[in-house]
Amino acid sequence: MGRLHLVRRIVLVLACGVILNAVALVALAATTTVGISGREFFPGVHYGSATYGASFAGGTAAGGAWAASVNYLGTAGLTHTVAIFGGSWVLANADGSRLFGRVSTGVVAWPADLSSSVTGSGCGNGVAAFSAYLSNGGSIVGCLDDTHFATVFPPTIVGFLTLPVP
Repeated sequence: MGRLHLVRRIVLVLACGVILNAVALVALAATTTVGISGREFFPGVHYGSATYGASFAGGTAAGGAWAASVNYLGTAGLTHTVAIFGGSWVLANADGSRLFGRVSTGVVAWPADLSSSVTGSGCGNGVAAFSAYLSNGGSIVGCLDDTHFATVFPPTIVGFLTLPVP
């Protein structure tokens, strides 16, 4: 009987460990996503092959406001892809709370011309697709229309801000 009791205890401890690890993984994977839209209000300052401080701001689908500023390497525009290498972001929620942080990395890709789209992006013809990763594990992904100046000015941005749940 003593040996059976010990085996049951070991199985119980192992089962508790598996359950606690699963709960921790679910907690780590918990995120919240909000739709965003806005405008580019500053194209940034160019220095060599880098651009610093390209800035965007707008509202959220939840009634809040957001802003982001990014630095990137490369030439923006049709047929090009640029690499985001830093920046910052802020989110002001409708309840008055604020979140902020750093933009770590990312990419912006433009289609070949105004009559084509970035494959798999759903952004539409002539519209860039972007993804930026945040230092807290979140992301901002979406579409940037900065090529249709005759009908869209200032450039528009739509997408999703995803943040880990604290």
